[in-house]
Amino acid sequence: MLQFSNLMALRTWASEAPIDSFRAAVYEHVRKAADEMRCHLFTEFTTLFGGDIFVCVEFSDLNSIATCATDEGETRWLSIVEHADSFDAAEWLSGGYGVFIMLCTNNDGGNSYYVPRDLVIACTNIQESINLTKEAWKGTNVN
Repeated sequence: MLQFSNLMALRTWASEAPIDSFRAAVYEHVRKAADEMRCHLFTEFTTLFGGDIFVCVEFSDLNSIATCATDEGETRWLSIVEHADSFDAAEWLSGGYGVFIMLCTNNDGGNSYYVPRDLVIACTNIQESINLTKEAWKGTNVN
């Protein structure tokens, strides 16, 4: 898994493979949010979003995306590989090159995860989580 702490580091990664549509979509998604907040290239993502940006590279990286399961009154943290869940954000990136997932774990936000299309297809819980997230936010103007 790759971890980025500011837009400059993410831009460098995206520019290393200019024909990689997933990298371009991730950078554009984050850049747009940073621009809306009027932040510069070296502003820490923890300041902007309450966490860093993580890009999943291998299927095992998906184990870092936490989900919450309640069974018979007991709450357990699992991974998205084990259990689908609703998130604060879960959506396809423009062009369908991958998925953006965010789970807010503090007052400032939380870590953001970007998952390329091939890993999304390999883990059906991701699409199910997108559906659960849409349903959870239905009727609100937040997501």
